[in-house]
Formats: sequence, C-alpha cells, structure tokens
Amino acid sequence: CLTHRLWLKIFFTVLGCLLSAMVIYRLLEVSRHPVRQSRIALTNLWTIIICYPMFVVTWCMSPDVFGVISARDEFIWESCLSIVVKGICVSFAFSEAEYLRFTN
Repeated sequence: CLTHRLWLKIFFTVLGCLLSAMVIYRLLEVSRHPVRQSRIALTNLWTIIICYPMFVVTWCMSPDVFGVISARDEFIWESCLSIVVKGICVSFAFSEAEYLRFTN
C-alpha cells in the first residue's frame, strides 16, 4: 500500500479486515461443529482471533499506510505477537492429551 492516495489505503485496510473476519468465521464454524470436540482446534481459533486483527492493525498504523508508528515499532509489535501468542498456542498443543495420544 505504498501510495499517497488515501482512498486506496482505506480500501486495503478494509479488505484486510474483511479477509481476516472471513478466516475467523470459517475457523469458528470448524471448531464449533467438528466431528469430535478438539481443544487444540479451539486454541488455534483463539490464536487466530487475537493475531489476525492485530497484524492488520499494526500494518495500518505503520509508515506504509497511515504512519502512526514507526517501522521499528511495527516490527517489534508483530514479532512479539508471533513469538508470545503463537508460542503459547504451540506449547499448549504439545502438552495436550489429544496431541500426546496421536504421537504415542
């Protein structure tokens, strides 16, 4: 979105939000009506609900779009989201009895 046209920046911002909402909706459908209940699927759903919108928000605040935060701050926020939130999700999945049943 390296353009000076505000309408184009707004278009891509709205598009990113709509696409992340669509992914979250589909994951919500899958995790609510699975063949059998899965706590790992619910954990992945909550990870996506937290991460996708935050990536769109930090991208929109970056110098590429609206210029509210610096590129360095964008990198720090996105890195923290990736490492902390996704790390917790993976740690939970590896310690879950459902995963351990499949690996043994």
